[in-house]
Amino acid sequence: MNTRIKALFFVAAAVICWASCKKSNDDPAATSSLSVVGFFNLSSNDVNFYVNGTRINNTTTYYPGGTLGYLNVIAGAQNYSIKIDGSTTPFFEKSLTFATDSGYSLYVSGKTANDIFYSKDLWVPDTGTNLTKYAQIRYVNASSTSGNMSFVLRGTTDSAQFSNVAYKTTTNFTRVNAGIHYIGVYRAAYPTVPKIDTVTITAGKIYTFYGYGTPVSGNLDILAGLFNNG
Repeated sequence: MNTRIKALFFVAAAVICWASCKKSNDDPAATSSLSVVGFFNLSSNDVNFYVNGTRINNTTTYYPGGTLGYLNVIAGAQNYSIKIDGSTTPFFEKSLTFATDSGYSLYVSGKTANDIFYSKDLWVPDTGTNLTKYAQIRYVNASSTSGNMSFVLRGTTDSAQFSNVAYKTTTNFTRVNAGIHYIGVYRAAYPTVPKIDTVTITAGKIYTFYGYGTPVSGNLDILAGLFNNG
């Protein structure tokens, strides 16, 4: 088998109630002038994020594959910039407009402005038995050199697959049964499905799986990550 997934990151969401409130259709307990944004560094460089010239990751640099979870940002049109750690010049600088009381994910997949993309985080609110039986997942292709990618989540009672996901594409969320699963991430041009260490999907939770990295040959050196949206 020529597929090797080198890293799997389990990252807890920041301590904000936006995600859990959205699941029950309640209004988020956040200031009306704020949005929440998850920042993902899926490049091979250490990077820092800035909003209106102020660095928002104050305590640590975003390492490759790293995220600090959701952060509160000022809603509306704000200037976002990204610098490789140690550089004084941003390689990305643009005004982005994020809506009040909404959630987004901003991804860095390389070191050019063309490698920056974002998505609005929307999921179906779950109540009742859905909260005790199912979780919701999505997949993001953040590998600029892999072409279309596919993702498989396999367990004992269900399988969910996102096929031929294009670069810089974020799928919609879909429900899956809670429990223990195997995951596979592979290039659509090399349809070999690996099985790696198990992952436990918890009922009522929301997850983003993402594939990134620069494959050497076939699926070799594709990286995979998992973010807990809430």
